Amino acid sequence: MYLDTYAANQGKFEITTPYWHQTSGFIYGGKTALCISPDYSSHNANGKIGIYDSTPSYTLDVTGDINATGEVRNSGSALSSDERLKENIADMDSMLSKVMELRPVTFDWKEDARGGRLNREEYRIGDFGFIAQEVSKLLPNMVSVGDDKEKLQGVSYAKLVSVLTKAVQELNQKVTDLEAELNKLK
Repeated sequence: MYLDTYAANQGKFEITTPYWHQTSGFIYGGKTALCISPDYSSHNANGKIGIYDSTPSYTLDVTGDINATGEVRNSGSALSSDERLKENIADMDSMLSKVMELRPVTFDWKEDARGGRLNREEYRIGDFGFIAQEVSKLLPNMVSVGDDKEKLQGVSYAKLVSVLTKAVQELNQKVTDLEAELNKLK
């Protein structure tokens, strides 16, 4: 594999000659570019890669923002909701009471809690959301626990859409029932 030395001196490595890496099975070459700072990046014995992270906990651990021009994929799917990937499909139980127990909060992120541009004051101050530990008591499937050493928890806000949809449907049914009762009284 040959690296363009001009690009390498700027911290960007462009592969100029195609190369087959027999151990990993990757083909490198063409317009492929590798932009990793060697001082803050690593590859450990467990096959985990860190970019600006010298002790990666995940297969790819990136400190800072990630930009993708295509879809971000999970287990080969584009974070899909395709019926063909699901089984044991059933209507969701009542969610209105659980939604009423959720505690939306405003908060400021602690300094250095998040990296990159998200650590700037305009992104740290006055944010809003939920506290993962509180949500896990009501809706455990909406919270994931990280593989990092701190076992940081995260809320899957995308899953909240279906929970809120169910709660709105329940409220709508209550309104419809009350309208029917009012019409009987007229």
